[in-house]
This record gives sequence, structure tokens and C-alpha cells, in this order.
Amino acid sequence: MNLEESGSGTELGTILQNVRIVDCTRDIAGPVATMLAAEMGADVVKVEPPGGDEMRHWPPFVDGESVYFVSCNRGKRSIVLNLKAEDGRRAFHGLLATADVMVENYRPGTLEKLGLGWSGPSAGSWASPA
Repeated sequence: MNLEESGSGTELGTILQNVRIVDCTRDIAGPVATMLAAEMGADVVKVEPPGGDEMRHWPPFVDGESVYFVSCNRGKRSIVLNLKAEDGRRAFHGLLATADVMVENYRPGTLEKLGLGWSGPSAGSWASPA
């Protein structure tokens, strides 16, 4: 699936044009939220672990692709990063440096355990929420 096939920015307009979102979401709620941002024109970059997002393996499948994954992640680009490895975390920092927003819905404490939380080595990559 590519941006042209998915209709990015065509459903809801372009109010988020020029906004880049790093999408570290999974399951349904997070991917749908960032999909809506993509439909509003945001450049959404989905970060997937090696082996792909677990939703890619959820049936039903059409032409070998999960209907759930395709429907909840349309309009996004994907990158595979192993956030458990130093080179993956370095690449993630580089990606964050180009982003306006990062959305995640990991279990509480996951980013901190990886050294990517608000108070860890990534603190300089985050804007203040206040």
C-alpha cells in the first residue's frame, strides 16, 4: 500500500498539512487516531518492530494483507526500527528530530525501559507538554 493508493489527505482535507507525526501505536485505537491525522494531511510515519506490527497478522486477509492493518493504517508510511537495539534507538532519535508530534500507546513504562521516555536520554527530543 502506498500513499496514492490509500488516499492520504483527501478525506478530511489538509488542515494538518506540514505536520509530521511519528506513530508508535498498536492495536486499534492508536492506529485509528493517527490514520485520521493522515486523512487530515499529516505526514504519518509508523514505527514497526522487526517482523512488522502485530496487527499485520490479524485475519481476515485480502490479497495477503490484513484488513484490520490496512484499514487502520492507510495514508501512513512505515519504517522498521528495533527500539531494543542501540542503532534502532539512534535512528528513532533522528526520526523524532524531524517530527512535530509523537503518538504512542505502549503499556505504561515501556518507553522508559527502552531509555526513550520523558526523563531518559530522549528527553532532549521531546517538547514540553505544558
